[in-house]
Amino acid sequence: MFRPKIAVSIICLNSLERSQKHYKFGQFDSYFVTDCGSTDGTRSFFEMNSATVSLFTSCNEEIENETRLMDFSAARNYNLSQIPSDFDWIISIDSDENLDQAVVDRIYKLCESTERDWFSVTIWNLDPSVKRPDGKPHIVYGCICRLFRNNKGFQYKYLIHERLDIPEKGTQDEVAKEIFIWHHGYSFKRPESNKHYYELNLRQLELTPFSHRHCFFVYGFHK
Repeated sequence: MFRPKIAVSIICLNSLERSQKHYKFGQFDSYFVTDCGSTDGTRSFFEMNSATVSLFTSCNEEIENETRLMDFSAARNYNLSQIPSDFDWIISIDSDENLDQAVVDRIYKLCESTERDWFSVTIWNLDPSVKRPDGKPHIVYGCICRLFRNNKGFQYKYLIHERLDIPEKGTQDEVAKEIFIWHHGYSFKRPESNKHYYELNLRQLELTPFSHRHCFFVYGFHK
């Protein structure tokens, strides 16, 4: 039976602590990492785990003596350009995310038989800084396309809360309920990150003033 080759797409910037704690290797065929100028050893961590690592810093700006990633789509599109054409599928898993093995098996089975070119998945954002009544981390979830065929010319758009250039309608389908990713870097209580993301959403909103997504993140979520 045909077994598809699946490449993992990763971008990162100074994520060593979270990556060491949460990232899982060996679940997919190969891992392709684009490091955006880490100074904390993130690049070495992925290299030691047999990932193919490239460096891309054109997406950054120096703000208040700190390197900030200011164009997530540019970083992701560069990363896609580093993935060889002999891979059949790409899955985007950020440096502070992981998947259960049962979900990985489900992904391979899906990619073996489908005629579709992309699928949305469910992202479960775990926020340990906010506890539920039962003491477990607060969870926020959303659906986004993270699994797609290679060699189809897909590209990301938007500076932040980036999306593949696929039709918005239909991204939340039944498959998303069966394929989920755990995200461990989410937090309501990281003011330095929230300020950065808020300012970047403002910049994107100037470029796309009718974007409902970025209006929400400027006037809803971050307020």
